[in-house]
This record gives sequence, C-alpha cells and structure tokens, in this order.
Amino acid sequence: MTERRLLATLAVLALVVSSVAAVGVGVAVDSEDGHVRVNQQDDGGLLVEFDNETFPDRQGVTVNVTANNETTTLDTSAAETDDPDWWAREVAADALPDGSLADARVTVAYNGTVEFDRTMDLRHLRVETGTARFDDAGRLAVNATSVGLGGGAV
Repeated sequence: MTERRLLATLAVLALVVSSVAAVGVGVAVDSEDGHVRVNQQDDGGLLVEFDNETFPDRQGVTVNVTANNETTTLDTSAAETDDPDWWAREVAADALPDGSLADARVTVAYNGTVEFDRTMDLRHLRVETGTARFDDAGRLAVNATSVGLGGGAV
C-alpha cells in the first residue's frame, strides 16, 4: 500500500514536471521597475518592496494580479526587509488567484499611480516538508528532505 502511494506521488510529480518542461517559462525573481521590487518568496507569496525616499507613505499600496483574464486585488500586510532604505508589503501565497499563474500580470500602484507593471511566472508548488519552485529554465526544483516507505506519510 505504501509503495503504491509513493509511486502515485512520483507519477503526479512527473506529470507536473513534464507539463512545465513543455511550457518553457521563466521564474519570478528579483523583478524591479524603478524604485519598486517584486519578488516571489519560497512559499509562493510575493514580497513588494519600496524605496523609502521615493515612497514615504506606507499605506497607499495596491497590488493586483491578472490571471486567466481576471484581475484580483490582493490583501497585503507589512513585512520586514533586509535593506533599511526600503520598506515592504507582503502577499500570502493563498491570496493569489486560482488557476494558471504562468503568465500573471502583476501591477503595483502607490497612491493610485501604477509604479510596477510586469508579466511574471508565479507558479509554485508547496509540498508537506518544504517547497518547490520553477528554476530559470522552467524546470520544477524540489528539495526533498525525506521519503518514508514504512507506516508514515510519503
């Protein structure tokens, strides 16, 4: 029974990898327009960073994602950033729209003015013991920490 679950899990993973390889897309990392940066985190969520000098008001932010011809305004929360000259807002992965995010359009407005407008590959896969991402070549990269064949979950 456990071996069947392992084989089923590997078959699903192989199907995901083969469908991604056929698409051949990039990955959403370190996208910057002027004084706004949008980066996808390991958990699939987005970190939107703003230059303090250019954007001093930390409340006037709107983040939209358009996927599958539908635009969704996303809730954001304050987040920490490593650079003291920048401040950040975060979008949780489960707030992203359902469906294909391979060619999602990310728009960030500050006090009503669009400051970031790019198409990004926001696909992600979360696994129970960690995360998986799409690399620069569009391949699915999974960091496996353990696979159990006896009595435990696979």
